Amino acid sequence: ERCMADPLFFHSKLASNCCVALGRAHCYITNVELHSAVHGTVPVERQVTQMLVSVPYFISISNTGNSGGDEVFVLSKLTSPQAKQITTSIVALTEGRIDIPVPV
Repeated sequence: ERCMADPLFFHSKLASNCCVALGRAHCYITNVELHSAVHGTVPVERQVTQMLVSVPYFISISNTGNSGGDEVFVLSKLTSPQAKQITTSIVALTEGRIDIPVPV
């Protein structure tokens, strides 16, 4: 397959695997902190989604009020639907499922 030789594919897959590992660790820490017993397993999708919702991140916003047009970084959080959408892509990539547009 064409994507198997693409280094960007391997880097993306590595990044998605890191996201899954972080999601699992976040779920474990959250459950330990809450002293809750987990019966069975929590699906990977839920673990990653919960991590993405819980962990704030910075986004860049252009500061149009400045004459220099500088960018500022603002702390933000994902909504649950946004996190679910990103999680779907992360898990699909982790499993090797990727849609690559083929030029015609």
